[in-house]
Amino acid sequence: MAILLIAISIFVPPVWYVTVAYILYRLFTRKSRADKYYEDAQTWFTGGELSTGDVNVNKAFHLFAKASELGHAKASYFLGSMYRDGAYVPQNMSMAEMYFELSKEQCFASYNEMFMNEREIKVRANQYT
Repeated sequence: MAILLIAISIFVPPVWYVTVAYILYRLFTRKSRADKYYEDAQTWFTGGELSTGDVNVNKAFHLFAKASELGHAKASYFLGSMYRDGAYVPQNMSMAEMYFELSKEQCFASYNEMFMNEREIKVRANQYT
């Protein structure tokens, strides 16, 4: 969307103001959008605070993935845990490792505390192959 606005604004100068505003909005709300996706995913995954709502794990998974793409470390860690444990997705140690590494890059401290070191990853991966 931003690329289209930039392309149009080259030929229509007044559109440039809208383009700049849109790009700034997307940049400054990136974290809040990631937080919102994560909160919505948690709600769909657990059924809400009182567990009286609908549970939709597929929708939750996609919302966790969106939050992870936007840089939400807890969402990346949660996806890694799902792949590691085979919870609601096929067990895939390489995907788990990828999401755990992404979580580490996004500075989620629990990665270092709760996950395993590289040697244990390889041992676990060999168990399932």
